[in-house]
Amino acid sequence: MTQYARLQLFSKIVRFLILFAVLILSIGLLLEYGFGVSEYEWTTGDSEYRIGVTPDYHPKYQELKALDGVNLWLLSIYPLTLISIELMVLYWLQKLFGFYAKGQFFHQGTARCYSVLIWTFVFQFFFRYYEEYILWLFYPDKSKAGINAYFEAGEFVILLVLLVIAYVLKMANQIDKENKEFI
Repeated sequence: MTQYARLQLFSKIVRFLILFAVLILSIGLLLEYGFGVSEYEWTTGDSEYRIGVTPDYHPKYQELKALDGVNLWLLSIYPLTLISIELMVLYWLQKLFGFYAKGQFFHQGTARCYSVLIWTFVFQFFFRYYEEYILWLFYPDKSKAGINAYFEAGEFVILLVLLVIAYVLKMANQIDKENKEFI
């Protein structure tokens, strides 16, 4: 098996794992919102195990759900936005690895996948940054709710690295096209 074939096989396996993650996330959402199950727990002997079915959201979101006078339908926009971002990232990642599995490493579709993923991460970065303010808008008594905005430098660095990688891959794609035209 050549290195190229191994890379394609690896891409197929990663794509399968991403699709499996989408399945698990979908089952978790169905359990949480369809049946109200947020945790699954079991015991074996002296050990007790607990698995959260859906992602943990911001503590203020949990606090808001318990308050009287909060419109829960409107508040559901918050987790739906986070879930949409997660599903969008997973969709574009599986599409990217689908191109890789076909051996299309410098295809126009891969550049599009990178571009959409980066813009999704940019949106997620700013959504997380303004998360406290967004949740503050839902408080019935805004004078009792505080806002703590924080900035994680690690996420910003990852975002910059992704932008650099996308630029390098775009330039490599252009060089590859020029080489093919020259030949």
